[in-house]
Amino acid sequence: MGILAVGALLTGLMIKFRRPPEVTPPEVSLPLVRVAPLAPTNHQFVVRSQGTVAPRTEIDLVAEVAGRVLRVAPSFRTGGFFEAGELLVQIDPTDYELAVTRARATLAQARTALDREEAEARVAREEWERWGQGEPSPLLLREPQLAQARAAVESAKAGLSIAERDLERCRITAPFAGRVRAQRADVGQFVNRGQVVGRIYAVDYAEVRLPLPLEDLAYVELPVAYEREETPDQGPAVTLSARLGGRTWEWQGRIVRTEGEIDARTRMLHAVARVDHPYGRSGERPPLAVGLFVQAAIE
Repeated sequence: MGILAVGALLTGLMIKFRRPPEVTPPEVSLPLVRVAPLAPTNHQFVVRSQGTVAPRTEIDLVAEVAGRVLRVAPSFRTGGFFEAGELLVQIDPTDYELAVTRARATLAQARTALDREEAEARVAREEWERWGQGEPSPLLLREPQLAQARAAVESAKAGLSIAERDLERCRITAPFAGRVRAQRADVGQFVNRGQVVGRIYAVDYAEVRLPLPLEDLAYVELPVAYEREETPDQGPAVTLSARLGGRTWEWQGRIVRTEGEIDARTRMLHAVARVDHPYGRSGERPPLAVGLFVQAAIE
């Protein structure tokens, strides 16, 4: 018991006279920073989008007369290029040449009948002036017959114009320089009036519809159309890019207009970019083909 008492006494003395722990203030490590002077500069914002290349104009070639196809141009093949006014499809003109001849004969007969009626009307008036009394009746002066003969001449002229127009329509020509998307008629095939013989599109320039979020409109100056005001001719420059053959190619164009409404589903505005001469050669760069998906950077 004595030993325990002595141990308890010593423990109490040690607790009572122990030295307080030393407090060391924590070290604060300052982060390393890089300082540079600030100066105002101009920054070019780039708005990015994407879209698919489409032709400026694409139409169906339609036969306006019926007949058998005599020949087609060598360029009238899918993918072929042609010039404005070039003959693409020739329909057999034989029946329409005969129709023109018949219409000319009808016109000649009508003119002969008119000359005869005019002569008879002059004779009738001379006889009345010599022997008649009072006011002559229109029938006496052959005015109805003369009007009928003149109407027959006008009708024959119209018939000749129709026949000549149908003969001209045997030649299906290109309304613009372009490329053939689809050929749907060939030599020997009989085509009816209104039948589609091919589909073509223009190649003077290509267009790309680019969807833009409304928030991005603050960073580009798009051409905006107002009622009774002309739309600006030039919009911001745009760079189109796409990967072909393992390489990235670029084409330069401009935003030429915006579409008339905001897409109700995506809540985006579509801007239209134009690239001139998309199929023109420029070094090793491939043409900007219709249907190609491209990325766009609008400055």
